[in-house]
Amino acid sequence: KCEVQHVPFNPLAAASMLQTRTDIERFIRVWRIVSVAFLLAAILGPWGFLPGPLKYVGDVASWLLWEVLFRPYVLVPLLVGMWLLGLRLFSVYTGWADLAKTYRLDSLRALSPSPRMAWTSGYIGGTVHQNAIKAGATTEGIVLAATFFLFRPSIPPLLLPWEVLDISHQEMKVGVLKSRVSYAVLRVEAVPDFELWVSERSFRRAGIADAAPKTNRQ
Repeated sequence: KCEVQHVPFNPLAAASMLQTRTDIERFIRVWRIVSVAFLLAAILGPWGFLPGPLKYVGDVASWLLWEVLFRPYVLVPLLVGMWLLGLRLFSVYTGWADLAKTYRLDSLRALSPSPRMAWTSGYIGGTVHQNAIKAGATTEGIVLAATFFLFRPSIPPLLLPWEVLDISHQEMKVGVLKSRVSYAVLRVEAVPDFELWVSERSFRRAGIADAAPKTNRQ
């Protein structure tokens, strides 16, 4: 006797399958192709621009887009799911998820004394972050956390010990005028995907420059 068991689709469980940058890059490529194909079918189908059987595909895509996806009880959960998926992709791609396996903090309040946290700007994983990450320093290491609670489901606070950190200082040309900006670059050897560029101004304001041991300074 053969029985078919229906398992509900869990987008968060599906997102957890994305474990490496390669997985994410492959997922994004497939997502782009599927999204563009779906939108083209939904727009061109009702106007008769799709030949033969593709016209029925276009009709279905158009019905899904205008009659289903834009219903509030579908659209709201869909947007929430896409937000959580985006956070998961960001966390894995930047190496934050790997760091959280070892250096995760349950709460910033657990630290004593509480570090002085400052909003930072710079780059992480090759993407710009503008006041999205706050940083601070303790005698144990550097504390990193998402600025807003909406970012925290996949970006938990971290306490990176000084002994695992490699801190260097580099300049980068940014903006239309290619102005030179100085950055402190934080790396963890065990997680090569993680590379956080913090402006020197943010680095000093967070008290990291003064708290860092001399062995971590380059």
